Amino acid sequence: MIIAGGLQLRLASWITKFDAARCLKSAGRGGLSDIARVGYQRPGEGIKIPRFAERGPPGMSSDRGESAGRGATTETAMRRYIWAISAALLVTGAACDDSDSTPEAVRAQAQRQQREQRQAALATTHPTPTTQELMKEPRRPLKLGAFPLVVDAPASWKVGSLFGSGQILALQGPATSGDVAIQLIEQGPLVVDKAIDLTFESAKREAASKPLAVNRVELRPLGPGKVLEQRMLSGGLVNGHPPEEVWGESDTGIRDPQTGQNMTTRSLIKPVLLKWNFTVFLPAGEGKWSVRSLNFMSLRLAEYEQDREFLDQLMGSLRYQE
Repeated sequence: MIIAGGLQLRLASWITKFDAARCLKSAGRGGLSDIARVGYQRPGEGIKIPRFAERGPPGMSSDRGESAGRGATTETAMRRYIWAISAALLVTGAACDDSDSTPEAVRAQAQRQQREQRQAALATTHPTPTTQELMKEPRRPLKLGAFPLVVDAPASWKVGSLFGSGQILALQGPATSGDVAIQLIEQGPLVVDKAIDLTFESAKREAASKPLAVNRVELRPLGPGKVLEQRMLSGGLVNGHPPEEVWGESDTGIRDPQTGQNMTTRSLIKPVLLKWNFTVFLPAGEGKWSVRSLNFMSLRLAEYEQDREFLDQLMGSLRYQE
């Protein structure tokens, strides 16, 4: 029985498949390539679930955090709604099968489960914090998984498996622009001093090729090791400025039981992303270093500008601790 022929989450043309093989294997079916389209990755950035609905004008200043929170709440509700529908389709095995061979009782049950999942997702959606609330929230040292690193984070921020998959470990929590996730990656091969120097020089050249006020490339001490911070536009400039973001209506592939038509959502078709990475080098023998990375998962430039004060404070507290 084909369960996913109609589930094409074409929410943004810039999304590519993430781990489709794993999704196919876990579902035990051969027609779920669109289900796997849940995130995207650019070199050195990690993976992030796309933001499905418009949260407000890009570049909103921090004194409008409350308004931004309302917009982000709508976006989060839509995002969880999409996840809930996807889960219901995978569980029921019949929600997207419109063929005459599907028993009416099975189809009705699938639709009920979809509605229940959607209502549950919307009911658990909470407003995003304002800038004032974020900055006033008490901080506590938060260890970054097995890494010998800590940050001073609000109680609402956690380290754990992204979506409970066990495959992606991330530091994640709310900001005024929506949920933010920072992927934690432990890289296998050791590197030598020359490799660190070459990476540093390459990052400086890249940042110089697209000068912006947000750019930062620094190699500085961190406990017994050092950290290379890179922050710059992910893509190139257009006439000396970041390109314009493109929004549009996208077909969710989910049929409205009332109208019989597929529902659409306003989504970001072409985002302007900020590459913001911290590469930590720790001693691993004479002249050799182990590597650990903290990569913001597809943070948009507008999101960084909106949450600059909070995010700079959070990452400024990064320090070494066994």
